[in-house]
Amino acid sequence: MTKGIMNIYGCGGTGINIARHIANRSQEFNSDAFADREIYFLDTSASNLGGLTAKDPNVYIYEDADGAGKNRRHVANVIMENVNPVLLKFKPAEINIVIASNSGGSGSVIAPSLISELLSRGENVIFFGVNSYEDRKALENVIASMKTYESISKLREKPVVACMFENGVDSSENAVNKRISDNVIMLSALFSRNNEGLDTQDLRNWLNYDKVTHFAPSFSQLVIQIGDVNKSPEHHLIASAVLSPSRDNHKSYGFMVDYQTVGYFDQKKTNDQLNNEPVNYLIYDGTIEAMFKKQQKMLQDMDEEARARTSKRSILSSGDKAESNGLMF
Repeated sequence: MTKGIMNIYGCGGTGINIARHIANRSQEFNSDAFADREIYFLDTSASNLGGLTAKDPNVYIYEDADGAGKNRRHVANVIMENVNPVLLKFKPAEINIVIASNSGGSGSVIAPSLISELLSRGENVIFFGVNSYEDRKALENVIASMKTYESISKLREKPVVACMFENGVDSSENAVNKRISDNVIMLSALFSRNNEGLDTQDLRNWLNYDKVTHFAPSFSQLVIQIGDVNKSPEHHLIASAVLSPSRDNHKSYGFMVDYQTVGYFDQKKTNDQLNNEPVNYLIYDGTIEAMFKKQQKMLQDMDEEARARTSKRSILSSGDKAESNGLMF
């Protein structure tokens, strides 16, 4: 059987760092139990490339841009104008993974621009987003990015399925990078084309849950979980894909799901992450909204603190006279 192919697009500094981390772990998922991978690196500046160079075949540096400095508008035009050239150079695969920070200036524009175009072409795409809240500008970028993905879902009339992580909330930056690479490896197993009982249309229906459920497409959270799954009291599980080690050991959930597809992997060809427990790929309704409300509250709190501060008094007095260039003597 032909193996599945996964594209990984690392966008901006954070996306490139995580994509490099995945590349460094390639030996962990080189068997037939995992899809083949192509890893691409995209940025508005070469400063984040590490050991790579702008001339490497899997690197795309946007011309007429030299970073964004958290200013998303600064590089928006050049990024949007180059969506088709990027996808001409790095052609979409059976499953396309796009990774970026939502708080920076470059990756938070490159990633949604690619995702919007991929969805318009009917491609399978999953977003891995990292939220950071180190300053107000980062928070504002995160909020704008979250709105962007909901907007893309409405425009394309398709779900935007995303694994969302938060630096400093979920864990440290390095730990988040490790968790994302773990999840990408497990998605590589799901799209390997070597799972008994699981075909490409099953996975397309899982991603495009609006085609097989009563749920409208939206910006939705994907959670990848090993072992038993319990019903969430707060969020609704829309669609579930399950990789199980065997039919004998497979157990159904203790509750109904709107859509579920199940496949069985060959334990002889897997690594330590796929052992004797099922891997569950869970698309939830409601978790994105809860995350967004928390971010809005953070911004509201900052606004209230700013209003509470008294205006800063100048150390200059009305009698001080400055020279024409501002110098005082």
